[in-house]
Amino acid sequence: MAGQGQLSAGLKTSYVHTDNAANYFNLINNVSTIDYNATNRFYTAKTLMPLMQVMTRDFNRFAIQAGLRIEHTDISGHQLGNAPPVIHHLPSIIPAFSLQFIYYIN
Repeated sequence: MAGQGQLSAGLKTSYVHTDNAANYFNLINNVSTIDYNATNRFYTAKTLMPLMQVMTRDFNRFAIQAGLRIEHTDISGHQLGNAPPVIHHLPSIIPAFSLQFIYYIN
């Protein structure tokens, strides 16, 4: 219906943990031995926490939607071996806007 608006908001969180192994081997005389110079293993953990808000308003043949997403991401990683651990705290603000034309035939 024209002239009416809607406001919606949401919050969510997610956590992802990975354990990756890249194992390399040498095959000499049909004997497989691990190659410690090329083999690698690393762990990563990511926590994502977004807060979203969206406003929608209809004007006869047009609809406008504007929103804002505020997000905080924590990432940590550790590569076994010679690399130091990596830790990032990444705040971000992501705006969004859309304009829709509603076409219909009478």
